[in-house]
Amino acid sequence: MIDFGKETFGYIKLHNLKGKGKLAIYYGESREEALDTAHTETYDKLAIDQAGGDYTVDLSKAFRFINIIADAGISFDKASMLYEYADLQDKGSFKCNDEEINKIYDVAKYTFHLSTKEFFIDGIKRDRWVWSGDAYQSYLMNYYLTNDNGTVKRTTLSLRGKDPVTSHINTIMDYTLYWFLGYTTITCTAAMRLL
Repeated sequence: MIDFGKETFGYIKLHNLKGKGKLAIYYGESREEALDTAHTETYDKLAIDQAGGDYTVDLSKAFRFINIIADAGISFDKASMLYEYADLQDKGSFKCNDEEINKIYDVAKYTFHLSTKEFFIDGIKRDRWVWSGDAYQSYLMNYYLTNDNGTVKRTTLSLRGKDPVTSHINTIMDYTLYWFLGYTTITCTAAMRLL
């Protein structure tokens, strides 16, 4: 069992992995989830045949804890992770005299960065999909914190899809309205830059 200290997103790397047999990695937001091998939602089951060297799991995952179970013939020196993130710099900040509000802001900022990939996704564990309601909230945080207009444009275009548009965004009427609000915000932001 390895605790990475906080929720994160990336690739597990096993250092100096050697042996032949089966190895399973169970991922969890909590210790209990990672230990529950029968019901955990996210896992990798690997067939290992390696004489030595580092091994990186193919797909990125969301987790705080990992539980590694390997056949007796398999060994490795340590496990680490390669963090997957969008390299965006914070341009805004927030601080007040209420430490609880400061903590809430810090968690929101960290969650925003975790959910920012090529697009603004709904979260790192669930479907990791672009949903208009979640995206609209991300646009607002983005304009305050990073002002990364490229991710906003990619997300907006992805949500719209290609012509002809024949259904509501994410098949939800309210989400179509969020898309219009987001598109209006992009247009207004671009117009203000021209002034």
